[in-house]
Amino acid sequence: MSASTLIQHHITQHDFSKTTERIYKKTAEKYGDLDMTHASYKKIISKVEASSTNPNTQAAMLNIAILVTKDRPDLLKRLISYREDLARTIANHRKNSLKQLVGTLPTYEELIGELESLTGVKYIVNYCLIHLGFRNADLNLQYIGKLTDIPSGEGINYIHLNRKTHEVTMIINQYKTHGTYGTKEIKHNDARLSKELKEMNLVDGDFLLSLKDGTVPSHSTVGDKVMALSIGKLGETKIVKVVVKHYLDNKSYEDLENISKTRGTSIATLISSYNLYNTN
Repeated sequence: MSASTLIQHHITQHDFSKTTERIYKKTAEKYGDLDMTHASYKKIISKVEASSTNPNTQAAMLNIAILVTKDRPDLLKRLISYREDLARTIANHRKNSLKQLVGTLPTYEELIGELESLTGVKYIVNYCLIHLGFRNADLNLQYIGKLTDIPSGEGINYIHLNRKTHEVTMIINQYKTHGTYGTKEIKHNDARLSKELKEMNLVDGDFLLSLKDGTVPSHSTVGDKVMALSIGKLGETKIVKVVVKHYLDNKSYEDLENISKTRGTSIATLISSYNLYNTN
């Protein structure tokens, strides 16, 4: 059976987020019609290595192979061993990338200065990137007038403004680590954030990042829009690295813990993967 068929069966046996399901299916497609129930270790690794020169992409491919070959213990053992070697390659790749970034990124203070000069959707997007550590998918937000009107069990992210208290609430159902952290409910009573959201005049059903014709943005479209709207077109990953460095410099461990919660990323991951000091 193909990886796509096997991963679909695996998905039905687990409660994954819609985002995880989509990523698994898309990655499994890269194996094409290779019969994963009989494919050799050599053929599987050949597919993994041909998928990309980026070790992170290779790791994603390898994880699919491991998920769908658990009933082949000898093969599974070799794939897991390969994954461990690849993990070391990824760590070195990440550290080299961080070394190249040091000295080229703006400071946290410069980010805040730029943020204060923005308005509307640009302000809201960058506020969420800087103060909440949001990923791209988190920002695929649909406005809802009443929190009580949110349907249960739907994989949609919502944003709401309480016009009496000026509190902004974000309900994040669709994001990368939903399977680990569940639905995120974030409340912020920030006067400037409330003002910018109010002045956008969104009505029920409007998306924060909707296209000009009002259509719902796709996953890839959201990433492109966030990149274009982000300060200096830095994108979410570089911005969170600046933020993490600032918190570490100032020993702001409570702030680091807060952004860990609002991003849905463990502190250990923030320090290992987004720490500009982690280059040794």
